[in-house]
Amino acid sequence: MLGHYLIEDEKAHKKFDDIPYTGEIKTPNGKDKFSMITFYQNGLPHGLHKRFFLNGSLMETGTHKKGNRTGERNGYYTDCSVDPTITKLYE
Repeated sequence: MLGHYLIEDEKAHKKFDDIPYTGEIKTPNGKDKFSMITFYQNGLPHGLHKRFFLNGSLMETGTHKKGNRTGERNGYYTDCSVDPTITKLYE
């Protein structure tokens, strides 16, 4: 959960700890739902990233590498069909 972590200068770490965080951070969006799930390595987004609508359906998926967006980022409408305005390829 984000409540146990701080993101400062674009780096994540546990509260009361200056060591960069490695692992998954889930940003809550109500009971048993999340607005984002992001994996971090050494404090930077690295790996799978997912964003969700308020109803819990998938809004966006993509990956990060050392803090930068990479690969294909896919966006979706609330009915789960592809949203071409969000879908983009990053190098």
